[in-house]
Amino acid sequence: KQWYQRRVAITAGGNASNFDTFATEITQARHTFSFIGIAETNVDSELKDLYRIPGYTSEYNDKFPDKAKGSGVGLYVHESFAYTRLDKLCICTANLESVFVSITNRPPSGSDNDS
Repeated sequence: KQWYQRRVAITAGGNASNFDTFATEITQARHTFSFIGIAETNVDSELKDLYRIPGYTSEYNDKFPDKAKGSGVGLYVHESFAYTRLDKLCICTANLESVFVSITNRPPSGSDNDS
């Protein structure tokens, strides 16, 4: 059986003002996403625990220093995946922001993340 990932990526335009609405909508979706990527979080990584989605763990990269808007990235990984953050690939410059993980397992066959 072939294994498929379900993922979604959004531009948040600021977690502080938009995250609650997004989290409510994503938890009411008819799909369980393997990964959820968020751009323009406008928060630093130490605040990631303020922005939780049930059933997911998160990795955030800091926003660009002194940039008030349009910066910061986050990645939510479904709890059925084990992963390791790849700090060497997590970049924050004026032109590029990224957060990378390495998936160390995949969900068992028949799980919600299989198609």
